[in-house]
Parts: sequence; C-alpha cells; structure tokens
Amino acid sequence: MGEGISIFIHIREEYVLTVTVRKNETVDKAIRRLKKKVDREGVLKIVKQHKEYEKPSEKKLRKQKAARRNAHRLMKLYR
Repeated sequence: MGEGISIFIHIREEYVLTVTVRKNETVDKAIRRLKKKVDREGVLKIVKQHKEYEKPSEKKLRKQKAARRNAHRLMKLYR
C-alpha cells in the first residue's frame, strides 16, 4: 500500500490521527500536515476540555450558551 512511515496520535482512546510520510517527503512537511489535521479536527479544544473535570451543571450551561450563540448567529444571517 503506501510506502513510508505512519505517525499515529491517540488521544483518550477517542481520536486517532494518522499521517503517513510519503516517499520523497521530508519529515517537516509531514509534521506540518499533522498540525493542520489537528487544527481541523479540533483536537486541542477537546484536550483542553478534558484537562479538568466539568460538572454536569457546567456542561449544561456551556451547551446552552453555545446554542444561544448559534441561534443568534443564524438570526443575523437570515435577516
């Protein structure tokens, strides 16, 4: 199949990111691709959320605020 070395990142057994270093590709380019993939997937956000325990009431409040923000943004968009 693909030639080269694969880089796997496991985060809390939920996320597995894989980047395969292609033939004639520098490791720097592969790391750059990995960083872009981490940004797109939102992995850092998830890691920061799991850094501390979040009480269920705090989680509920955070989700309600996000829902309000999204609804407000949609109302602005469709005016």
